[in-house]
Amino acid sequence: MALAHQRYFGDLFFGDVTHLGSGPVCAIDLDWVLESRWLGFPAISPAGALALRALLRHGCRPLIATGRSLGEVRARCIAYRLPGGVAEYGAVVYAHGSNRARSLLTGAEHDELEALRRLLLEIRGVRLDPFHEHGIRAYRVDTEGRASGLDETTIQCVLERHGGPEAIRPIAAPSQTDFVLAHIDKGRGLRALIEELVGDTNAHGGPDAAFAIGDSVADLPMLALADRAFAPANADLQLRELDAAGAHAIEFVRRPAQAGLLLAVSAFLGHRPGRCDVCAPPQPTSLETRMILAALGALDGGRRTKLKQALRLSALAMDPRA
Repeated sequence: MALAHQRYFGDLFFGDVTHLGSGPVCAIDLDWVLESRWLGFPAISPAGALALRALLRHGCRPLIATGRSLGEVRARCIAYRLPGGVAEYGAVVYAHGSNRARSLLTGAEHDELEALRRLLLEIRGVRLDPFHEHGIRAYRVDTEGRASGLDETTIQCVLERHGGPEAIRPIAAPSQTDFVLAHIDKGRGLRALIEELVGDTNAHGGPDAAFAIGDSVADLPMLALADRAFAPANADLQLRELDAAGAHAIEFVRRPAQAGLLLAVSAFLGHRPGRCDVCAPPQPTSLETRMILAALGALDGGRRTKLKQALRLSALAMDPRA
């Protein structure tokens, strides 16, 4: 379903993007920024697609930076016509134009992760995502099929058994627990990806990226590399606390997830995406497409937006062609 959704939106919003941008680098977190799990699987919304389209059409180089696997990053680069992405929190990067993946881990570090995998698989009920090859994604599944991350006791126990807890960094989330090498982060991955795409990452001595947006502490190394760093309204409390303490200059927008991304891109470009001849989206020709976009558009807002989209969907449903 995720792949089908990506391809559908890719054809609808990015079908006329004929070349990979060569302009400013824009780093974008994936989960709960560019995509959300509102439909039971990670999915981009009309607002997210419009924001991404505006960056591409104005010559920018949007790059995704995520904890998801290399395969998932590659699939989104294909669907969304992106130059590349950072996967597994910076452990591996992917340049789409050359179809080249580059791991930032040494052979010894891969062996260290393999040893940790074996320890995790010895714990009853723990499952590992087979597609994460440069880090580890572990989770449990309850009787209703819902995934959850590991508890703190299990995490600490397995790290102590591993023998080098300071070398491994656990990243907890409600649906999984990721384990990465302590020196790996999205900032290091972003610099490696820029080097793959353009050579010297910072020959001019300025910021590595013009724009970056993320919603968690794991995004801080990436946000620190940007001239303008943004966070949506759903950002972690810890991220807000660090910003309030003056550790990082982050612009918090008033809307969450993809709606927040749209506001951040609006501030960055100086106009709302879709409101100029360059980035205006193609108008859907079929009634079915307009109905789908009306329904999915409800995902981008609160009650008022949902009511507005419901009325729009109702009007479309009354169209004699429906």
